[in-house]
Amino acid sequence: MGLLAANEVDPQWEFPTGANGPLIKFNGTVEALYAYVSKEYPSYIASVFEPEAPTQGLETREDASGFLEKRTDFSSRPVSCQLLVSRSRIREGIDYLRRVRGQPSMEPNRWSRVSCSYDSAISWINTSSRRKTLESFGSIADGAQRIYTQCNRNDRTGGRVNHQTQWGVSAHGDRC
Repeated sequence: MGLLAANEVDPQWEFPTGANGPLIKFNGTVEALYAYVSKEYPSYIASVFEPEAPTQGLETREDASGFLEKRTDFSSRPVSCQLLVSRSRIREGIDYLRRVRGQPSMEPNRWSRVSCSYDSAISWINTSSRRKTLESFGSIADGAQRIYTQCNRNDRTGGRVNHQTQWGVSAHGDRC
């Protein structure tokens, strides 16, 4: 794919299995994580995923405590479009990312395919020379939403957008 050549890393997810339970680690996309938790730890699905994705397209979103959280602003960022993948599958990936709890973190100059369904992927790219931690997985969804909105023709979308703080998002084709 050429995002950062061979610097791909699998996303790693950690979640507790209760107050005194062990911390479970899982490598894979958000869709694979959802399937795994649903099957192996169904009673903990709410500790890993929000019950419903926040309404798309809002400038703010409400967290579990009722406070509004500002979305990551990509509105002034240029998007490089490549209409290669299914819009509906990217939309599903955005919705999954908005639901997953926690903060993504990545080492410098790496990229990670965080969502993939039917050969339509969303990747997070850290172009910084430092470790990057985002507010939430919703920040990645916000970048993918910018691509989804700006790059569309018929049922296709895809492209890349870079945030001003040295990270970016790509919606692209990949084997899933």
